[in-house]
Amino acid sequence: MTMAHRRLSVFLAVARFAVVAATLCQLPASAAENLSFDSDGVKIRYVDRGPRDGEPVVLVHGFACNVEFQWGPVVPKLAREYRVIALDCRGHGKSDKPHDADAYGLKMVDDVKRLLDHLQLERAHIVGYSMGAGIAARFAAMYPDRTLSLVMGGAGVMPDAAFTRCLPDLVASLEKKGSMAPLIMALNPPGAPPPTDFQLKSVDMVMMGMNDPQALAAMVRGFEPMLAADAQRPASYWKGIEAPALGIVGGADPLRQSVESTGELLPDMRVVVVPGRDHVTTVMAPEFIKSIDEFLEAASAATP
Repeated sequence: MTMAHRRLSVFLAVARFAVVAATLCQLPASAAENLSFDSDGVKIRYVDRGPRDGEPVVLVHGFACNVEFQWGPVVPKLAREYRVIALDCRGHGKSDKPHDADAYGLKMVDDVKRLLDHLQLERAHIVGYSMGAGIAARFAAMYPDRTLSLVMGGAGVMPDAAFTRCLPDLVASLEKKGSMAPLIMALNPPGAPPPTDFQLKSVDMVMMGMNDPQALAAMVRGFEPMLAADAQRPASYWKGIEAPALGIVGGADPLRQSVESTGELLPDMRVVVVPGRDHVTTVMAPEFIKSIDEFLEAASAATP
């Protein structure tokens, strides 16, 4: 890949996401469901697709995304075989957006549990990407009896020091400028030129157009103590995740090591590395949905 192509990678990836999101937002109401439930005083919006007797698959999106933006192409494909339930995490999409840091952290894990309770579902396959992968992993650790399988995309449970260091700057940038620039820089592929100011502003224009920066800042503040606690956890805590697990990460994703280290830690986890893809573009790769589909099929076959 030439330097010019690398410089365009972040901008083009986000632009493509924006087109998908805009298209989905124009679907008729019957196709774009807006269901919701109360999670301890916070309204959580979700989509429920596929056969009601299919095995449940819960999709948990990444930071500053939402159901359509993250999972647009994934939901209809999985819904052919599974009951697919995708939520807008608190602080995102059409869910409530508290500005209090105490409203986030592990409460986002409990939202997934309350969603299953609301739908009267005992167990589900839990699939998360980026921030959603962390939520999914914590759900599997806290509620092993309700986890059929676990998919972690773009992030693992092992803390990444460089990523964690960007969080205070991200909070300040969101609160003062409404910008995600520190996060975009932290997720830039290793060895690639940094994004230009034009690219950073273009990303902010898309992402802040569908987000509340003050809610996102509160969310990051809520994550910080949780991540600090994770850094002190013994490996045995995560080894308690006994469900079959899959990790998917781009070969050029700076969080690749976190996923691969998690794969070495969990007793029943396979890791798929998607060559040439970064943190943003991995979810667009054909290998992404193919790996999830094959994994869920195997996990379903092994379910008692």
